[in-house]
Amino acid sequence: MKLINRTLVIALLFLGTGLGVTFAAGETSTADFLLGENTSLSETDANQALTLLVGPRGADGAPGAAGADGAPGVDGESAQIATVAAGDANCPNGGSRISVGDNQVFACNGNDGAQGANGADGRDGAPGTNGTNGRNGAQGPAGPAGANGTGGGGGTGTGYGAGTLTAGACDDVVDVQLKHSFAGGKFSMNQIVMSGIKDVCTGSTLKVYLSIRTGTLYGDGANVDYFANNEIVCQRLVNNTNWTGATVDAREMVIDGTTICNNSTRNTTFALNLISSRDLNTNVGFELG
Repeated sequence: MKLINRTLVIALLFLGTGLGVTFAAGETSTADFLLGENTSLSETDANQALTLLVGPRGADGAPGAAGADGAPGVDGESAQIATVAAGDANCPNGGSRISVGDNQVFACNGNDGAQGANGADGRDGAPGTNGTNGRNGAQGPAGPAGANGTGGGGGTGTGYGAGTLTAGACDDVVDVQLKHSFAGGKFSMNQIVMSGIKDVCTGSTLKVYLSIRTGTLYGDGANVDYFANNEIVCQRLVNNTNWTGATVDAREMVIDGTTICNNSTRNTTFALNLISSRDLNTNVGFELG
C-alpha cells in the first residue's frame, strides 16, 4: 500500500510539470527510482524525502467539542497573623509572622533611617498672658560682719567740701571747693578752688582761713607745724596771670597743696598739704580784698 501511494505521488508530480516518464518492467521499484542505489535506506527514509514535495498548508479544521468540567478543588487554609517582638531571631526589629498550616513567613520592620535635616523654624506663637506677681519672700537672717578692709591706695583729689558764698566787695557770689587726696592712710589737703570770679576782682588777694579742731590730729604737720585750735591762713594774688578760664567774669583761682600757708596763731609757715582734712573745723572762711 505504501508503494502504491508513493507511485501515485510521483505520477502527480510528472503530470504537474508536463513531463512523461516510461518505466520498464522489472525489479526496479518506485523506491529505487527515488533513492537510487542507496539500498541501505528504508521506506521511512523515502517518506522523509517525499515531504519535500508536500503542497501548501490546508485550511484549519473546525474546533473540537469542549472537554468535560474538572473535579472541584479543595478549600484552602486561612492565614494566621501574629506580632513578633523586637529582638526575635527572625525579626530583630520586630514585625509580623504569617502562618498557613505548617508554612510560615515573616514581615519584619526595617532599621531606623538616618536622622533628617532640621526643618525650618515655625512662626512665633501669640504672646501669652502676663502672670501674676509673686509675693515677696521672707527676709533672710543678717550675715556675719565682714572683716576690716586693708589700707586704701593713693587718691587723686576728691571733693572735700563745696559751696557758694559772698567772698568780698568785688564779687557777691563765687563757687568754692576744697579737695584732698588719700595716701599713706592719710587725707591731705590737695587744692582750694574758687570759680566764677569777676574780672573786677583783679589786683585783690584771695584769702582762705582754716581752723584746726580740738582732739587727736592726723596730718603730717600735726603737733609740729600746727596744733589744736590754731588758725591757718593761705592766700594768693588775683590777676590775669594767676587765674584760669577764658570767659569774662568767670575766672578760676586755685591754691594748690604746695602753697605756703601761715599759722597766724604761732606765726609759722608750712605747705597746705601738711594739713589733714580730718583736722579741720567745719567752718572755713574766704575773702577777696
